[in-house]
Parts: sequence; C-alpha cells; structure tokens
Amino acid sequence: MAWTAAERPSDQSSTRMMPWQRALPTRAIVVMLYILAVGLSLAGPGGLPDYTYNWEHYTADDLYRFYDGDRPLRESFSLTDGLMTDSGESPFLTIPTLALWQLIGPGLWSMRLVAVVISALAVPMLWLLARRLFDPWVATGAAGLLLLSPAFLLYARTATIVGLSVGIGIATAFALL
Repeated sequence: MAWTAAERPSDQSSTRMMPWQRALPTRAIVVMLYILAVGLSLAGPGGLPDYTYNWEHYTADDLYRFYDGDRPLRESFSLTDGLMTDSGESPFLTIPTLALWQLIGPGLWSMRLVAVVISALAVPMLWLLARRLFDPWVATGAAGLLLLSPAFLLYARTATIVGLSVGIGIATAFALL
C-alpha cells in the first residue's frame, strides 16, 4: 500500500530521544556500549579463577587438538550438538582463539579474552535491535539490563559458546527484520 505524504506515519523515535542521545551519534553510542560491556566483562564482579571453570576444560581440550595439528581446522565447521562441551569445536570461538594463540601463545586468559571481545558485541547489537523495534528509551533499558545481568557477565567471560550465543541470537533477529 502506498502512503501519501499526509497519511504516512511519522517517525516518533526522533522526538523520544534521551537528552544524551541527541548530542551523540549512533556510532558513538554503540562504541561506548561495547567498551562498557568489555570493561564490565573483564573487570566486573566476581572474577574468574586461574584454572578452567564452567566447562572451559572441554574448550581447551578441543582447541589444543586444533593447535597441535591433531585435527584439521575444517572440522570446526562440523555439526555438533551446540552444548558448552562443544565450545572448542565452534568456529565462532575456535578460529579467533587459534588466531590469537598464534600471536601471543596458548593460554586460558587468551581463550577468555576472545570470548569477552565477541560476547560484548551483544550489548550494542541489542541496543540497535531494540531501537529499530521500539525507541531509544527502550533500547537503552534493554542494553542496560543485559549489561548488568549476572548470567551474561559470567558467561561472557567464560571461554564457552554460551556467552557468544546471546550475540548470535541478537544478530540473527536483527538480520531477519
């Protein structure tokens, strides 16, 4: 159905902006949310031990097999059941982690760093998705709730695909709209 100029619904989102959003462009808001998500994930409450935690040993075991050459990297694209125990076989975690290991060497903290960097993308992506569906107020509230969620903060810094799955789900929803 074609709209005439008088019938076209107006975009209310531009009039319902938060004061700080009028002064900041969308890119700046997205970058600030990402930096905040990375910072809270790395230095947030609780911390993580210096040993494998919450299924990370499965991730490390599979990653070392790829790193040592015992398994070809193409096997990271094979279908698995997608549980935390398969984290070392997910290309979303395996390929970036192996690339980082080539630069700084293998280790638990480099596995976690990759998970944090990728998982933190979920917060600005949720803001963009909610802004597209609703308005900037709802978007800011949704991103803030995700950013402060204890479950998100735990799994975002744990080297498993659980934290990554939030961002993958949001990106899928965004792409389908």
